[in-house]
Amino acid sequence: MINNIKDELKRISKEIEKEEISYSEIFFLQEHKAEVLQMGDVRLAEWAGITEEEWNKQELDLPF
Repeated sequence: MINNIKDELKRISKEIEKEEISYSEIFFLQEHKAEVLQMGDVRLAEWAGITEEEWNKQELDLPF
């Protein structure tokens, strides 16, 4: 299930790049804020409604 969520978040990220995000995709992001934070994608976080405070509280495991 988690892999499916991550795959969906990656797909939505591509939709955001194309500026073709739907209401259902925004709702999905809002329902999966924890996974969005884990991905560390600022654009997804913005669409998910994650605040700067929530973002800063997360300990992200970034590859660099």
